[in-house]
Formats: sequence, structure tokens, C-alpha cells
Amino acid sequence: MNVDWSTLGAIVENLNSKRIPLKKSDREKRDGEFPYYGASGIIDQVDDYIFDGEYLLIGEDGANLLARSTPIAFLAKGKFWVNNHAHVLGFNGKADLKFLAGYINSIDLTPYVTGSAQPKLNKNNLDKIRLPLPPLEEQKRIAAILDKADSLRRKREKAIALTDDLLRSVFLDMFGDPVTNPKGWETANVDKLCHKITDGTHHSPEPQDKGVPYITAKHLKPNKLDFYSKPTFVSQEAHEGIYSRCNPEKSDVLYIKDGATTGAAAINPYDFEFSMLSSLALIKTNTKYLTSEYLCDWLNFDGNKSRILQNMSGAAITRLTIRKIKDLMVELPPIGKQLEYKNVRIQILETHANLCKSTNCNNDLFSALTQRAFRGELTSQKEAI
Repeated sequence: MNVDWSTLGAIVENLNSKRIPLKKSDREKRDGEFPYYGASGIIDQVDDYIFDGEYLLIGEDGANLLARSTPIAFLAKGKFWVNNHAHVLGFNGKADLKFLAGYINSIDLTPYVTGSAQPKLNKNNLDKIRLPLPPLEEQKRIAAILDKADSLRRKREKAIALTDDLLRSVFLDMFGDPVTNPKGWETANVDKLCHKITDGTHHSPEPQDKGVPYITAKHLKPNKLDFYSKPTFVSQEAHEGIYSRCNPEKSDVLYIKDGATTGAAAINPYDFEFSMLSSLALIKTNTKYLTSEYLCDWLNFDGNKSRILQNMSGAAITRLTIRKIKDLMVELPPIGKQLEYKNVRIQILETHANLCKSTNCNNDLFSALTQRAFRGELTSQKEAI
């Protein structure tokens, strides 16, 4: 379908002049029921409003203009207040606001953003943004299709978050809070419950385009070790020297011991050999007493993690030493109960993995659907969903 093109400034009413910023100290004195919006959404509640109706807000400044961690364009409805970090656009009979939000969030805004340390999308550049402009009814139809597709995507993301909460709830139900130990489990020194606790190489080997996989802290997040998204390699010769001391095997616990993400733990899912950097500790549990699954989630438990990190050393770079990891005292439920938890945990994480795969697929489909929509290639809502 052929569509006309326009610029954003020509098809909306700009209401930036009505914005009024309030300092945090002023907002604290004016606590109320009305949302107070900033560049990325609601940041406070105040006792009055300056807008009443439905408007399109677009972030004017901030790192999110380039990072895109949250939507740059979003609708605000009802009575609300807006500071001077979000453009305020109103309907003037030419363009559906939901349609505009979808389009702004789908395109690269880099050509319109000035500054890198302090990115800004000023009004002049905002007005210059070019966009397709099908008839108003067609805009509404496209917006409705995308809204439905986005709703399905957000429901799946919510389900993923619920599986994370479920795993934590099961841990609490079976073992209690490890900080307070309400079930009165005996405690034992981690070093005495493990076959081996060490770390990777302290001398970073020369990176290679191919060879033996090389794992660093960037590959690890709580309960997840992902080598494939950012693969790195070392030579076979370098690997042999590292692996002779630090030999990670499938089901071992890997634990970040220094850097910004210190305290995150994951179980090694790989059955191939790899080398490790010293930012990671390797923990091989003695399964007669301690399962990797229980220890991993014990380390990742928020309250417990905070308690452990209080013992970090260093000034410029804080770290947990191997000695401090060995000295950790862990609550020790019966091994039978730990194995029961392991079985439940496997089921929960399998569900989580399947939801993530489905969500990634949904995100790809949503992106493709969005591109088709703004090229005028959606023939019917039935076909699109």
C-alpha cells in the first residue's frame, strides 16, 4: 500500500510550553494522587495536575535515548503532571497517538539525537522525524494490531518473572531464610563440604579467534552461564596450563568473586572443557553432603548475598578471596531434602528456559510485524495476529 510521508512536527500539537518541572524537595511537600512523569515514565506522585486527557510523551534527554532499555515514546492518560524531560504531544486530527508511539519506538533515533555523554532529542530535531502517514483509520487499525501483539509479549515476560519468583519461594519454603535460619539447620564450613575450591588464571591469555572456550564474568549471571552469546577462545597450549589447576566440569558451581557483578553464581551446564579467568571461582561440591543446586541458590539469595559481600576486600577493585569463600558457613539441610529441591528446581528452570525461547521468538515476530506495519504490508488484523 502506498502511503504519504510527513514530519512529526506537522501532524501533532506540541504542548511543551505547559510543562512545569518540580524539584524533588518540592514534590516531597506535594505528595498526592496524580502521576508525575519524566523522560521514561512515572517517577513520582503529586497533589495536582497540568494535563488532562490522552497525550503522547517522548523522552527528551537521558541515556535511554540510545540504550533503549525502556520505550522512548509512551501514552499518558487522565490527569497528570510532566516535567521538562519529556516532550508532550497532543492529537490534532492528523495522526493517531498510539500509531506514533509504535513508530517512534521502532526506528533508530540516532540521527536526531545530539550529544553522547548527555544525549538529547530537542524539539527542533523531534519535529524533523519523518514517518509514513496512512489514513487515520488505517493508523488506528495498525496501532490496534501492534497493541495486541505487544500485550501477548508482555504477558510472556511476566510469566518469566513469575518463574523466578517461584524458585525463590520454593527455596524459602523448603529451607527458610538463610540469613536467619528459622528451621535451625546445622551449619558447616563450605571448604569441608567441597572437593575443590579454586579460581581461574590470574594471567589473562592472548585471545584467539578459535580454540578452547574461555569463560569470564561477562558470561555469568545468577543461575545462567552463557558462553555462546559472546564467545571467547584461547589456544590449546594456554588452556592446558590453566586446566591443570582449574578444571570446571558439568554441574560444578561457578561464582563471580570480583568486579561489578561479584556474588552471582551459576551451575556449569556444559560438558566440554573450558578455561576460566580469575574473576570466577570454581566450586566442586561433595554430593554426599551438599548439592550444587542448593549451594548455587544459597549464594544467589539476596539477603545472604548482601551478607557475604560485606566481607569483600580491596579499594579500586573489590573482591572475594578464595580464602573468604572457603570460610563461608552454610546452613546444611539433610541431603535428601536438597535432592528433593534439585528435582523441583530442574522443572522450574526448564519451564523458564522454554518461556525465554518463546519470548525471544515473540520479540522477533513483534519486530517483524512492526516493520511490516509501517511499510503498509498488513492486509488484515486476522492475518497479522
